[in-house]
Amino acid sequence: MARISKPIRILCYPIVSIGLSLLICKGLQYFIGIWVYLFYLPLFLLFHILSPIDFLDLWLRKVTKDPVWLMTEEGREWLETEEGKQWLIKKKAK
Repeated sequence: MARISKPIRILCYPIVSIGLSLLICKGLQYFIGIWVYLFYLPLFLLFHILSPIDFLDLWLRKVTKDPVWLMTEEGREWLETEEGKQWLIKKKAK
């Protein structure tokens, strides 16, 4: 199963948040000058709360049909579709 383990996610939250915030600040520094660093903390907090790591982890669980994802409402709805039923039959055949 493909998923991002909890320790890796915890380590990646600040790294990704700092990196994206600095990247955006450096890109805007040409236009705003030194004032761009006033945006750094709000950007850091935004990226830390809405971390792309969580979205990547959810996508990996969805694509690999992780049992945790299959227990969610979205996973149960997918299992009711024709594609989900075919996948379940193939999985049981193995």
